[in-house]
Amino acid sequence: MRVRPGLPRRVGAAWPAAAAALLCAGAAGTAAVTVAAVYRLHVPLPYWDEWYTIAHFRHFAEGGYGIADLAAQHNEHRLLFPRLFFFADEVLFGFSGVLDATVTLVLQAVNAALLIAWMRCLVARAAHRALLAGLVVVLLFTLRQEQNFTNGFQLQFVGVFTAAALAGSAYVAALDRLRDARRGSAPFFALAALGCAVSTYTMANGLLVGPVLAVAAVLRRAPWWVSAATAAASVSLAALFVHGYAPGGDGQPLSQALTHPLPYAVYVAAYLGNPLDLGSPAATALGSVGLALAAGAAWRVRDGAARDPASLKLLILAGFVLASAAATAYGRIALGVEQASESRYATPSLLFWCALVLFWFPVAVRPGRRPAGAFALGALVALLAVAALAAEATAWPALAERSAALRRVSDSLVSGLYDGAAAGVYETTPWDDIRPVVPFLRQHRLAAFADPTVAALGQPVATLGRIAPRDACEGTVAARADPALGPGGVRLDGTARDGGTRGAPRRIVVTDGTGTVVGFGSASLPSRPSRLWSAYGTGGPGSALQAYAELADGALCPLGTAAIE
Repeated sequence: MRVRPGLPRRVGAAWPAAAAALLCAGAAGTAAVTVAAVYRLHVPLPYWDEWYTIAHFRHFAEGGYGIADLAAQHNEHRLLFPRLFFFADEVLFGFSGVLDATVTLVLQAVNAALLIAWMRCLVARAAHRALLAGLVVVLLFTLRQEQNFTNGFQLQFVGVFTAAALAGSAYVAALDRLRDARRGSAPFFALAALGCAVSTYTMANGLLVGPVLAVAAVLRRAPWWVSAATAAASVSLAALFVHGYAPGGDGQPLSQALTHPLPYAVYVAAYLGNPLDLGSPAATALGSVGLALAAGAAWRVRDGAARDPASLKLLILAGFVLASAAATAYGRIALGVEQASESRYATPSLLFWCALVLFWFPVAVRPGRRPAGAFALGALVALLAVAALAAEATAWPALAERSAALRRVSDSLVSGLYDGAAAGVYETTPWDDIRPVVPFLRQHRLAAFADPTVAALGQPVATLGRIAPRDACEGTVAARADPALGPGGVRLDGTARDGGTRGAPRRIVVTDGTGTVVGFGSASLPSRPSRLWSAYGTGGPGSALQAYAELADGALCPLGTAAIE
């Protein structure tokens, strides 16, 4: 790297190592905090569109589910491959969502590994490699993407880009082998085709992988028949996808897009600028810079300045994200430009910026180049890293609040009630859509109903095991009627502490005056030590309810009795 005039050479040589150390430390912390948030704040209850996937499980349980049903349309998508994981989670993990969340993290780790592997082909210096690897991990694991990381249903938002990256990698390998008759290209073209199919049947924007590969072949000056064959295969895959397809969503007529292109361009730029999370103007400005960098990268590939396979792979990934942004703009423009800033779209945006930074880094730091390019790229890297780390630092409290609300909804449902006030904090699925699904979850002990304790609803508390002495715990109980929860609905809250561990109880069990279990609760603040708890139960005016704390050894300790206010 060229050292800035007037800057001591040892300082100019040391800064990449110092920056790499900082970013690698930030990467380790980011990954650790994100993984902790995913698992410690997880609540095993359907979230958003997951409520609608239960229809597939019901159909399967009734014995009428076929292979074609896996590719059934959901909104504008055909979720064949994600549904394989949804079913595995339902069969093996009781529809807890843990498998789906784990798969999402693994897919993002694969994305990071691919980017780092491609970068190593372009960058020779160890300090630069460490710097860029740290940046990739920070960006790809920041909680700016919390919707995708904390909602198992969103695994396709990560998986479609993993499949696209693998398809692009195989396609570039096939293009390279075309020049050498001794190295077969057909297997790699087949792998690329498989990647296109997986992308297409993971999310609808996966249809665009094939066209992006065809454009890449043109930019790489491959034989004309390669681009033609790729385009033809893409059309065939699209025809299969749209067979029996029912148009819908929030899209606008094509004539609207053609006659009023500016809102779509602004949406695309805001989508690409998503990592800033500073509102549409700032995101649009950053996205516009990204569009210029992507255009420059395409030009370098076209004129032969970037002939190496790794650069083409990075360009393909960035191009697919750009194509996805355009498709999303067409499908979601009616919701407004602000919708492009949702955290689910942060994943493709962050992949886009990772690809561009890795593409341009070897150009900017090449010996003999003016330092202005390196400084500009360094400022961009710093901006992206600071934005990602800031999101990591601020996301946890919001996620903990949502997790607490989700836990309250879960406790109300397993108690035979529904806390609509808590539901408003975390989801938009109407109660009328949830109500008919709950009996199926209870019958098959899925999601929150998989906890063996909740099967005791309506049974004597003695069926749950040993009752500990009163002095094994300490706490308070209060109860008040809330008809909004459902017939006879009661809210309970108070404090509790396990006398042995001095920690909060995992579960609260509520009984009526006859010792029959009528409700459940849990600690109010997930993942943090707290004496506070909330619970639900049923009872008439003036009657009394008793609360028990489940201790670490499984015994139930009576916290006290409260008359319903």
